[in-house]
Amino acid sequence: MRSAGRRGGTGPAWGVLLVLMVEALGLALNWRLCRRLLRPLLQDWLQRRRRGRRLLEQPAPLRVLVLLPMNLVNASCAPSPTPQRRYAIARMALVPRFAVMVLAGAIGAEAVKGDLGPWTLAMRR
Repeated sequence: MRSAGRRGGTGPAWGVLLVLMVEALGLALNWRLCRRLLRPLLQDWLQRRRRGRRLLEQPAPLRVLVLLPMNLVNASCAPSPTPQRRYAIARMALVPRFAVMVLAGAIGAEAVKGDLGPWTLAMRR
């Protein structure tokens, strides 16, 4: 039996690569939009709160950025002085999750088609 990748389909490896490229683009766009749009809107509100002032003054530690859900990280990095490099490293910690999701989708698609290719067999063992 042949895999989807050899028949001209994209296959799971290309799917993972595509997801990673789009994720990197999304991170860059999100960073710029949050910094330019969200930061000015939140600064006054955060300045009036003790924890908010701390967020405005201190960059978020990398371990916190890796552990928090993506939406909280985006919202907390916009007003804080967190460097873009630290933000990008933390978001790249999501790469394994995206890869597993893409591979699971590819295996599901192969199973539905009845085409048990090498990816499906490798994931079963």
